[in-house]
Amino acid sequence: MNSFLYRIAQTYYSEYKESISDFTFVFPNRRAGLFFQRYISEIAQKPIFSPEILTINECFSLASSWQTADRLSNLFKLYNIYKELSGSDETFDSFVFWGEMLLSDFEDVDKYRVDAKQLFTNITELKQIDQIFNVFTEKQIEAIRQFWSNFIPVTEGKSQEDFIATWKILLQVYYKFRSELLAVNTATEGMICRDVTDRLQAKTEIPEFSGKQFVFIGFNALNPCERTLMAELRRREQADFYWDYDADELRDPENQASRFYAENRQMFPSKFLLEHLVESLHDKEIELISVPSAVGQTKQIYTILNQLYPAETENQNWIKTAVVLPDESLLTPLLHSLPTQIEKVNVTMGFPMKSTPVSGLIEHIFELQKRIRISGSRISFYHQTVSDILNHQYINLLCSSETNRLSAEMASNNWIYVDAEELNKNEVLAAIFIPQTETTAFLPYLLNILRSLQNGWQQASDETHDYRLECDFLYQYYVTINRMSDILKAKPTEVEMNLDTLIRLTRQLTAGITIPFIGEPLDGLQIMGVLETRGLDFDNLIITSFNEGVFPVKSSTNSFIPYNLRRGFELPTTEHQDAITAYNFYRLIHRAKRIYFLYDSRTEGMQTGEVSRFMHQLYYHYGVIAKKKTISFDISFGNASSIQVEKTPLIMEKLGRFTSSKEFSPSFSASSINTYIDCPLQFYLTKVEVLEQVEEVLETVESNMFGTLFHKVMENLYLPFKGQLMQSEDFENLIKNTLQIDNEIAKAFSKEYFKKKNNAIVPLEGNNLLIASVLRKYILQVLKVDKKRVPFRYISSEERCNIQFPILNGEINVNIKGFIDRIDEKEGHLRILDYKTGTGKLEFKNLDEVFEHNKDNRPKFVLQTFLYCLMYEIEKQVSNTTPGIYYIRDVFKDEFDTELINKELKEKVTDFEPYKNDFIQLLTTRLEDIFDPEIPFIQTENVKICQYCPYIGVCNR
Repeated sequence: MNSFLYRIAQTYYSEYKESISDFTFVFPNRRAGLFFQRYISEIAQKPIFSPEILTINECFSLASSWQTADRLSNLFKLYNIYKELSGSDETFDSFVFWGEMLLSDFEDVDKYRVDAKQLFTNITELKQIDQIFNVFTEKQIEAIRQFWSNFIPVTEGKSQEDFIATWKILLQVYYKFRSELLAVNTATEGMICRDVTDRLQAKTEIPEFSGKQFVFIGFNALNPCERTLMAELRRREQADFYWDYDADELRDPENQASRFYAENRQMFPSKFLLEHLVESLHDKEIELISVPSAVGQTKQIYTILNQLYPAETENQNWIKTAVVLPDESLLTPLLHSLPTQIEKVNVTMGFPMKSTPVSGLIEHIFELQKRIRISGSRISFYHQTVSDILNHQYINLLCSSETNRLSAEMASNNWIYVDAEELNKNEVLAAIFIPQTETTAFLPYLLNILRSLQNGWQQASDETHDYRLECDFLYQYYVTINRMSDILKAKPTEVEMNLDTLIRLTRQLTAGITIPFIGEPLDGLQIMGVLETRGLDFDNLIITSFNEGVFPVKSSTNSFIPYNLRRGFELPTTEHQDAITAYNFYRLIHRAKRIYFLYDSRTEGMQTGEVSRFMHQLYYHYGVIAKKKTISFDISFGNASSIQVEKTPLIMEKLGRFTSSKEFSPSFSASSINTYIDCPLQFYLTKVEVLEQVEEVLETVESNMFGTLFHKVMENLYLPFKGQLMQSEDFENLIKNTLQIDNEIAKAFSKEYFKKKNNAIVPLEGNNLLIASVLRKYILQVLKVDKKRVPFRYISSEERCNIQFPILNGEINVNIKGFIDRIDEKEGHLRILDYKTGTGKLEFKNLDEVFEHNKDNRPKFVLQTFLYCLMYEIEKQVSNTTPGIYYIRDVFKDEFDTELINKELKEKVTDFEPYKNDFIQLLTTRLEDIFDPEIPFIQTENVKICQYCPYIGVCNR
């Protein structure tokens, strides 16, 4: 076997046999140690004691009595120190971001053994470099000179002043921060590493290292603490070293991957010479697969795994294959894309906490508390955040009946803000919908919610569903929040924090947490992140997201220490990280036999669709030719065939409801008949099957609601004059009494928009107040227009009419209903008016045009007003009606009129009577079509009609 770890295990076991257990093997990560143990077991072929296996961090921690300090506690400590030394009144909220940077910088200073006094010296005069040059190396002098010469001449600017002011106290902050941590026997990882190496250099005996033989395996980029540790242990003849630089690419001076090769091999040679096995990249099967989708890459992995492990083959060795995910967001779709014959899978990455449903719910709760409204004793929550919580999978399953009721009430009552008392009818909901304004109570509030959910899941569990995964997610989140709560309780009382900062800290703390998968780490298909592959070798490699900017990741250093100074003091920079990534890549592919690179080829937004630079390097620098494949997805839509619904006996029975004379039987309206003429299929869905649209909360007054408000106000203004002859002075009084108009507008808003009952009035504000003023202008102008027609008799508004219209020679009577917006009378003519708050016209060609299927811009308004005239005449046994359209937007025009115009006859429609018989005949024909069992409900041929149809998704138009 050519595996790097296997050859070392074989070498050491051959040399020491059972005594191999006397050694301590140190690896960059724990997974490499697990594989190493497995190889020892395979080679020994008998039970032996395992050697001690450590990671490099565990090696340092082993030698220290200090406890690692919590990062959040460190942030509070650092903030207090900074305020004390700077005298600044900066809030913790604004400190958090760059406080995190300072913690990382201090960590680097310790791990890279930088003299903090030299680094944080404020050299405001360049000549000071010459005065103290003997303290610095030439590289440091050049870096300092370059930075400060470019920085100091710019004297203006608050950013520069703030930087220098902070830089002046950083050394004091650094020392005081260290001393306060050590006072309570805690330290950062960097402090622990530095202390251990300082003691080693001082020849201090470290009992934890005494008598041990260390073997360091698979390292590459060493920080100065690691380098010092290895050097001191080597000097004491307690260490051996093995470097994985077999690949020629890792020794190539023109390749970034070789950056640390020469130094490591020279400083830390190996005791035993391993055979140098070089495998040429040209002998490997390499495929470069372009996929125009991120998730689509995981679907392609399904195909690759089926090729590697056919379903009919038994005794598959899945552990020889690794799927590497540089983008962890692909983990979930990948797990859903694995072939069924892959029986064992080991996920080394862990499931990100931020991708769990509980994290999504907590995000909704954060948003809920941000958008809370408190007015006196009334507490209410914004409807959208309430809906997000009610529709969340956890809440919906645990409180389904209550969430359905609340969602329906919110829509029917148009609650833009929902009163808290409406949301406390259930234990879980009562725990969530509690206003939080104090940061001290916020984390206990979250913990209480998580406990309520956990209890709910446990009660909901039964033999068929144990909801174990949901409970695990809740438990992990609970542990995290509980830990954070304990830290915040111990924070200094002088640290003030608002709710936004606490939410940001909670997100930050949970974002980096992963939930481990339970599985056998040394068996099955390996699904790994890039860093987990260190030290491991596989026959088959599938690397996803092989895009520039993802692998290698586009790195940037968030640091308070400027780039030139980082480079001068040999602190890690972007070039350092690029070299590490390059080493990991070339080491990983060196021993693989088959390699599949998949990348997202889309070019949209910030995505360039560019393949990784490593692919270009393989081709242009090493002459490696990969087999290229392009995966495409046929997402074109075929020519959708026209949909039609045959009138089965069941459908005819449903249609029969519209002919029943029983009370509350359904009726057709002008709108539904227009719908049938436009699209019989839509008529079938709305009237026959009664597929209602989901009612939603309206945050703004849309056009249909504006029309409703106008209708209501006009009805109420004219109500006192019902049946009376209106004179000029009546309108003068109405126009002068703007207070009455405003009251009617407020009442209309409260009843129709806010859905208030018992005549409760909601004060108008913001956009609603603006809409009310627009509504008042239109109403006043309508009153002025009507004043010009006096005297006339006002009959009624919103007049309901119901008739039974005979068809099929009187065999069937069809129920038709309608609400006439307004009826008035002048000189013996009854004017049947329909208010329209939108735009429109008064002209029509002829009645045939009104009833024509599939016609653009069909004059629907004619059918509506003519039908209202017919219904009123039948029900009231009157004649001499005149149809009219009242286009509200046109009331300011001098030529405003309400009478329809027949373009064919070139005359106004002043009387319905000449059109009555033709209208009845055409209406009868269309109604008979509806009830004809031989005529199916077909889809309209005019796709323009489909543009605003709510059922466009049903018929795939």
